[in-house]
Amino acid sequence: MVSAGAVVSAGENCLLCAVAGGEEPAGGWLVRNDLVSGYLSGANRQLPGWCQLQVNRHATHLGELTAAEASAVGVAAAALGAAITAATGGDRVYAYSICEASPHFHLVLGPPPAVGPGEPRGPALLARVLARDPVLGDAAAAASVAGRLRAGLELAAHDRPAP
Repeated sequence: MVSAGAVVSAGENCLLCAVAGGEEPAGGWLVRNDLVSGYLSGANRQLPGWCQLQVNRHATHLGELTAAEASAVGVAAAALGAAITAATGGDRVYAYSICEASPHFHLVLGPPPAVGPGEPRGPALLARVLARDPVLGDAAAAASVAGRLRAGLELAAHDRPAP
């Protein structure tokens, strides 16, 4: 949870700054602390297990992160990645950060969508994700995975030793 004293600077008209400032995204928070916020990816909501992780302070790209923010992104991305593979049974997590449509650092993570035998994976499959290929979406599966993802993250948080 973001502490009362946390400083969240807003970029002018930045939608992700609004989220960082406390505007809870649809589906609620998956990860939330003073430095980063993670939630189900709005752009990829139909894809099971796809999440978005962002820094709370307005930074337009990876190179603008502080050391503490970069560390927090790494820790949160690892936790989300573990939860994604556990919730989906996947063997890997795709991740990308482009920051063009929303020039506020965010990392999008998710399992490779299921494709048929011989269909391309890797960059060609990620291009289909970026193009919002409707064939890859499954709203019912996405809702089911979201519940398992949230439960896995809550369980992992309770299993961590206190600092």
